Amino acid sequence: MEWALRHPELLPVLAVAALPLVVHLISRRKAREVRFAAMEFVLRSQQRSARRIQLRQWLLLLIRTLALLALAGAILGPMLAEPQQQAAGAKAAVKHVFAIDVTASMMAAPNDEPRWELAVKKARAALKDLPAEEPVAVVVCGASPQSLVEPPTFDRAVADGALDQVKGTLESGDLPACLARAKLALGSALEGPARITLFTDGARHAWTSRAAVDLRGVDIRVVRPDKESPVNRAIRSITVAAAPEAGARSVSVEVELEAWGHADGEEVEITLAVDGAPASRSSVVLKGAGPWQKRFTHALTGTAPVHDLSVALSADALTHDDTLWLPVKAPREVNVLVVDGDPQTVAWRDEVFYLERALRAPPKSGGRLSLKVLAQAPTPQEIEAADVVMLCNVRSLPAPAVGALRAHVKRGGGLFISGGDHVDVDFYNGSLMDLLPQALRGEKSRVELDDPARKEVLGLGHVEVDHPILAPFNGQRPEGLTRARTDTLLLLETGSRTEREVLMRFSNEAPALLERRVGMGRVLLWTTTVDRDWSDLAIRPGFLPLMQQAVLYLADALEDSRPRHTSHGEVRQVQVRKGVARVVVRSPSGAEQEVPVREEDARVAVRGLKELGIHQVLMNPPEGELTEVPGERFAVWPDTAESDLVPLSEEELAARMPQGARYLKDGGASGPLQQPMWPYLLAMLSLLFLAEGVLARRG
Repeated sequence: MEWALRHPELLPVLAVAALPLVVHLISRRKAREVRFAAMEFVLRSQQRSARRIQLRQWLLLLIRTLALLALAGAILGPMLAEPQQQAAGAKAAVKHVFAIDVTASMMAAPNDEPRWELAVKKARAALKDLPAEEPVAVVVCGASPQSLVEPPTFDRAVADGALDQVKGTLESGDLPACLARAKLALGSALEGPARITLFTDGARHAWTSRAAVDLRGVDIRVVRPDKESPVNRAIRSITVAAAPEAGARSVSVEVELEAWGHADGEEVEITLAVDGAPASRSSVVLKGAGPWQKRFTHALTGTAPVHDLSVALSADALTHDDTLWLPVKAPREVNVLVVDGDPQTVAWRDEVFYLERALRAPPKSGGRLSLKVLAQAPTPQEIEAADVVMLCNVRSLPAPAVGALRAHVKRGGGLFISGGDHVDVDFYNGSLMDLLPQALRGEKSRVELDDPARKEVLGLGHVEVDHPILAPFNGQRPEGLTRARTDTLLLLETGSRTEREVLMRFSNEAPALLERRVGMGRVLLWTTTVDRDWSDLAIRPGFLPLMQQAVLYLADALEDSRPRHTSHGEVRQVQVRKGVARVVVRSPSGAEQEVPVREEDARVAVRGLKELGIHQVLMNPPEGELTEVPGERFAVWPDTAESDLVPLSEEELAARMPQGARYLKDGGASGPLQQPMWPYLLAMLSLLFLAEGVLARRG
């Protein structure tokens, strides 16, 4: 058995035990002796009782001295412990594992030096202090615990070299799982005493699970790099949405931030930057419970299709979570060329009457649609100047226009084709076959919608609500579309193209809206009309958002429904167009990562994303050099779970140890079975006070 004190620095408190003796000595008075004959008889009779009084006084002095000793001893916190070597029997050498936490919270630098570096220094000092007969292994605790030295070695140079390999990361970790890995490093046959020394900041976020491992017979000692509990602030998210009320190219930036250990009412500066230049600066008052929000409104300028936004807080101990980045596709003006295949003198009977009014309404996603409507065949120059060309019930086009239209689509432009009674099936199947999603056959059920003799009225039965065009319907039943009545449609040949996609079908399963990608562009085929001749969709609520979304999608002006950010270490899916042979991801530092791509791939997975900030995606198109695809640009964000730097107390740490582990409280080196003695001292103090009261009363 061994004794230890929790608070040895309070040893001078024991001096209070001398107080009763000092008081006793001071209170003694030496009386002058005067003999009085009449009292001699009385004094002789009291000699026997005086001895009893003197004995009671000495007992009171002893009890009071012991009471003060018990009180002082309880303050010192004595511990009775059995050393591990004795508990195991003989003095066997202890096997050690040094487990070093390298998760993101260990990147905090309260005193200008990252905690993981301080942890490595403490591990190196502990290695130097180990007896030569005690072997040591080294494990690092990151997202996946990794052993650097295993099994435990006596070669101090090997262990010291392993510590040189330890580097801080931005990963999240699970420390109970790391302790389980550390036990494996001790060896399968665990004989004799063993100890795992964990060098960590003890932040609570890393102790969320209890690893399914039995650590019976293993001591766990936790060594913290410092005793600081630093304040930390972090940006949790950025959300960007169009703000058409502030301008066609304006966006609203919503920022959410959180803080730990801050003072109530503290003011934090926050800065919005666009394309690397500060755009706005404000502050947030951290009052009450978080998280807190801040909103910026900014008008994007320039011609770039995608802008890089960043939001930054004033620096604190943990810097990597003070900034978030987000690529934003700028709302832009889309030039739409509408070719009217059936112009009418009565406005509401015109083929594009309803379409024109739908496209002139301001899009909710921001930007502006600029329309040019033609009643005759467009020229090649007019096609080249447009972002989207819409052929509405057009019979045919001259050869120059067909060539210009083909080049327009292949270089990234959009083409929309709608049906009608003027459509020349032979022209489309011949001259535009390389652009059509599917070959045309002809029309079906040509009757007026208001004719009571009509035999069949179709609805829209199947809608691909996950497609970007149909996003405004929010994945719910799109009543504005499904209640539309269609009487006539263009039939398609049965031999379908493998590269086309059906986005909507009629209730008889006939295709209503089809998409095909050609080169870098897109083609949509609407198998009925955009006026009221074959369908009444034009007067339904779903017509306006459907047409606007279709045009924006063809112009590649829709915001991608995928998040434009990925958390650190996660996999990013990148869309690949047909014919792309090479995909390269360029990190903020300029490092390039080649991503394997196969001919049949529609998406490729980008792994190993460990650098924070904006990443560019470059592709090699069917004809051309490796160029960036701005729409695929994305940001990598840190995991804010690691931002909470509030440490666990010793009691909380002990409660989170895996099953069977013996925790050495306060990082002590003494045996694990430490029995606190202060409760017994306090109990003894109570008994002494009781005894003192009884003796004093009898006196």
